[in-house]
Amino acid sequence: MGSTSAAGAYAPTTNAMVMGGLGFTYALNAEHSLFGGVYRGGSAANPAGYAAGATAESSLGKELGWRGRKGATSWELVAFHTDFHDLIAPVVGVAGGGLLAVTNGGGAVSYGLEALLRHDLAGGERGYKAPVYAGLTWTHARFKDIVGSRLGNSAGLFAGAENGHDIPYIPEWKLAAGAGLESGPYAGSLDLSYYSATWGTGYNAGPRLVDGTGALADPSAIDGRVDGLLTVDLNLRWQCTRSFRVVGGVQNLLDRRAIISRAPLGARANAPRTLFLGGELAF
Repeated sequence: MGSTSAAGAYAPTTNAMVMGGLGFTYALNAEHSLFGGVYRGGSAANPAGYAAGATAESSLGKELGWRGRKGATSWELVAFHTDFHDLIAPVVGVAGGGLLAVTNGGGAVSYGLEALLRHDLAGGERGYKAPVYAGLTWTHARFKDIVGSRLGNSAGLFAGAENGHDIPYIPEWKLAAGAGLESGPYAGSLDLSYYSATWGTGYNAGPRLVDGTGALADPSAIDGRVDGLLTVDLNLRWQCTRSFRVVGGVQNLLDRRAIISRAPLGARANAPRTLFLGGELAF
């Protein structure tokens, strides 16, 4: 491929990436099965990054899980682990309208467990369904192999990262749960979601300062804590005809408010309680 340097000169560059995966499913019996896989991923640097000496990012992910079903109950349990190498961090704040070159910033590791449970309280033997579900994910996601200042103030969301710091916007805990009722053309559900607090950048602290003067360091607007949040949604559906249905409900029923992002220009809150009504037409 060809790349353009910051000075505008054209320089030929060649880069190759190998990506792919291998997965399997093994049925233990009619109700239980094992599954898993190994997957290699990658992400190319941009032309300005290659010109500045950046290399492609690579990752190796593994998972192993168990699925089961008994009557009206089903479940799934998965363990996962992913190693990232030569993380690509975008450079921000380039003066003079130059190209936004990316840089490599070390590595990271992410691993955890995910569990999902579903059950029909009606047992699948009545004229209606009453599904309930709960899913829980625990994730440990940290930077590693960070050398020197490779992830300095200009590295966007990864800015200020050090070994052992949390990766931004990956919560340690995520929970989803809900209960519904379905009868003929009518259906409704109450759904709960929760995620724990994270950080806006790899710095894992509040806004950085310059020389103790009190002036905020660029990109300090995206530094800081991103709040954990629990929300509840109400969803309703009426299948009027084979091809048309009415949908409605209330999002963020409890009107919970929190900072859900600090990028790209500072803290932003989630939407307040919102009522919606609409229709869906299938052809």
